[in-house]
Amino acid sequence: MAKLLEGRDPEAKILRIKAGTLNAFRGKNTAHRVTTVEGNRERMIAVFSYYERPGVIFSEEDRIGFYGRAA
Repeated sequence: MAKLLEGRDPEAKILRIKAGTLNAFRGKNTAHRVTTVEGNRERMIAVFSYYERPGVIFSEEDRIGFYGRAA
C-alpha cells in the first residue's frame, strides 16, 4: 500500500477517462481515488451492490463511511 500511495507500485494503473465515461470495477477490492470535481457541475455516481439476502440496506454509519454523508 505504501508503494501505491507513493506512486511507486509497478502494477498500479492510471486511467485517464473523459467526463461521462462509465467505469465499472469492484471498488471494495480495488484501491481507488478520484479527482476533485471542478466547476459548477456535480459528480454523479451510481453504486451497484449485491447481497445474498433481500432487503439489506446500509445503516447510517455505513452510508457515512461509504458516501461520506448519511443523506
